[in-house]
Amino acid sequence: MTQFEYKVVPAPVRGEKIRGVKQPEVRFATTIETVLNEMAGDGWEFVRAEMLPSEERSGLSKTTKEWRNLLIFKRERVVAPRASETEALAPLVTGPPVVAPPTRPAVVPKPAEVAELETETDGEEDAFAHPEPVDAASPTPFEKLTVEEATVPLRPLRGWRDRS
Repeated sequence: MTQFEYKVVPAPVRGEKIRGVKQPEVRFATTIETVLNEMAGDGWEFVRAEMLPSEERSGLSKTTKEWRNLLIFKRERVVAPRASETEALAPLVTGPPVVAPPTRPAVVPKPAEVAELETETDGEEDAFAHPEPVDAASPTPFEKLTVEEATVPLRPLRGWRDRS
């Protein structure tokens, strides 16, 4: 079954300037031709041109209806065949059948083996596993400093006035 994908692009509003061409109709037609040829180069087939309404804001709370010209293109989409389609095509395929490699069953350790693995160590203790105990009586560096011992003189902010 053939499936298509579509692409919609806005149609040009005015013709591009072309050297030696003065008529606006010819400029516009050449601009449309350029768009069609660019899309065809990418594999898009021109379907039709449409003029569709579009509601747009105008001011704070007002909406207006604008008519927009659009060019519609399509191209065939590559889709993987379904299982029923591959079965119908199976007699047409020649060569040896494709065999998947054998899978190994998952090895699940027994509970006794898991316990042995958890207790084994290499003789090295992890420094982060057993942190040193913290002496609750020793003050932290922040608790040692008092306001009187501070090296930064405390003064009022510049421009501050007592407004009481």
